Amino acid sequence: MRVMRVMMMMRVMIMTMMMMMMMTMMMMMRVVMMKMVTVVHAICQVMRNLLVKVLTLSDQSGFRSLAIPAIGTGNLGVPASVAGELMYDEVFKFSRAKPSTSLKDIRFVVYDKDQPTLNVSCF
Repeated sequence: MRVMRVMMMMRVMIMTMMMMMMMTMMMMMRVVMMKMVTVVHAICQVMRNLLVKVLTLSDQSGFRSLAIPAIGTGNLGVPASVAGELMYDEVFKFSRAKPSTSLKDIRFVVYDKDQPTLNVSCF
């Protein structure tokens, strides 16, 4: 009978420890996810600034067309839908702010083997 109690207590202790480990892991994962969101947000801001500079310099140089690669979707890990929407939004804002721009043809270029990015629709 006493051995049974000890065994039961050990099981409860093991279960409690496992639950505590699981909760700790979940908290750690949440922190990692929050950091990832912060990093992606920072990368997106850099991408926005870069696109504005490219569009402005292209317009100032009198370019009529521009091809922009889908930046950020590879090693930087920005989701293709986020990168596509960001790029589209910046070009749209630029064209609204500068209706007399020399840029008439702006194309987004995607690596043909990057299927997730090819499947994104921003419209």
